[in-house]
Amino acid sequence: MDGLEETSMKGIELFKHGDKLIYSSKREVIAVYPNTEYEEYLGLQLSKRILENVDIFWSETGAELFNDVTRKTRQITDTKSELDKVRKTDGENDLLYQQLASSEEPRIQALNDEIVQKIQSFLTEHHIKNLSDLISGSLLNDKYIDFFKNHVWFEIFIYGLFKHLDFSDETVLLNSEIMGKGGLKHKIDITVVTPMHITIVEAKSQNVKRAQLMNLIGQKADINADLAFLIAGKEFSEKKEFKDKYRNVFVFDNVFDESFNAVLKKTQEKY
Repeated sequence: MDGLEETSMKGIELFKHGDKLIYSSKREVIAVYPNTEYEEYLGLQLSKRILENVDIFWSETGAELFNDVTRKTRQITDTKSELDKVRKTDGENDLLYQQLASSEEPRIQALNDEIVQKIQSFLTEHHIKNLSDLISGSLLNDKYIDFFKNHVWFEIFIYGLFKHLDFSDETVLLNSEIMGKGGLKHKIDITVVTPMHITIVEAKSQNVKRAQLMNLIGQKADINADLAFLIAGKEFSEKKEFKDKYRNVFVFDNVFDESFNAVLKKTQEKY
């Protein structure tokens, strides 16, 4: 077919056509639009360390580290945003801006140094190779700022979970858009495509809202996925209400309270 580049996998044909990937099996044909920004996130050294050592990072101490770094990163970005507002309004030579900058910039640097120290200490403690791309100049690399602030790290964790179920690189997709039956594109955190089923996953590092689960259920129907997982780092208070209510929709919450192997085993049982 014109404009199609074909790749064969076990039981699946993968066609690359423009900016989308078409997965074809006896079970289903789906159109997937990869997220190039997330391909850059996967290229970060910390992402690679997580995927190589997901069983080590997946712990209460690992979650505490990343949640703490996320909070501090947001403090940095919020402070920078306020400084930028004053600078744009009054100019860099304005006395107010200079006073704010002289008091806040050392605070930003201190938070930055604390983040770097915490990450490096965790890596050293667990005998994991350190990162050479974490900082740019004396501050965190901008890509890492987004990585922490937007909780990308949790999606990488869950991506690593499904990679450990022995799926190939081509069939576990991180943060892509999938075309539904009604022509609407759905943003899916993790998608698993196999010859016999399609799984979609919503990954939330914090508390889950009822509307997020209902949205996942709607996405499952429109994409015609076979399984849907909602995996959360914190407790989902309405979990019991939804248990066994929707076919092949599963909720795992408080996932860091259990070991990686326990969560992995539960996931395997659903397959």
